[in-house]
Amino acid sequence: MKCLIVIDMQNDFITGALGTERAKEILPNVIDKVKNYDGRVYYTQDTHSPDTYFDTEEGKKLPILHCIPNTDGWNLPKELYDSIAKKDHDSVRKSTFASEELVNKLRDFDFENSCRIEEIEIVGVCTNICVISNALLIKSYMPEIPIKVDASCCAGSSMDAHNRALKVMEDCHIDVTNVFTHFCDQCECYRIRLSGPYCSKGIKDNIKNGTGACENFEKVNFNL
Repeated sequence: MKCLIVIDMQNDFITGALGTERAKEILPNVIDKVKNYDGRVYYTQDTHSPDTYFDTEEGKKLPILHCIPNTDGWNLPKELYDSIAKKDHDSVRKSTFASEELVNKLRDFDFENSCRIEEIEIVGVCTNICVISNALLIKSYMPEIPIKVDASCCAGSSMDAHNRALKVMEDCHIDVTNVFTHFCDQCECYRIRLSGPYCSKGIKDNIKNGTGACENFEKVNFNL
């Protein structure tokens, strides 16, 4: 049995209070991943109270209220939620970056099925905050189960932060797949097609050197 973990793919992190263009970019990839996944799916929901959030360490360092239960920002996008609902699935609410409850559910599921989790795959946001936190926590408690992270289905708070988090996870023996080593400096787009990379914002007038890249296209000095 394989398990897919979808981390915090909530509206507030995509189009809402903490939304980014990068998160919007990966949403179709995550939906496709779920639709085609052959295994059990877990998803997490960042969850905060408006009465206590600003008193927490997170609230003091990130004073932007987000992911309030039963608001649109707390929900997953409808197409993603509907795709998960069709699978064997479970969910976890969490108020911190990483979730002990998620780890316990995975360990219980593995025990109940005679240690038959073959692989755990992780996708979602933010790569450099909640994705890496949960990946390392799971790796610590379940070290003999292969864990991988699909970089094309993850978004960080910036492209640099995304890449640095991927490198740390790889250093900790987590397999990182679908890494794109080029990006558009102008929009930080990383939905780059390896067979002719184009800036996904469709900047058609800035093609150079026959690469299909926009004018600010750069190669990132980052090789996993």
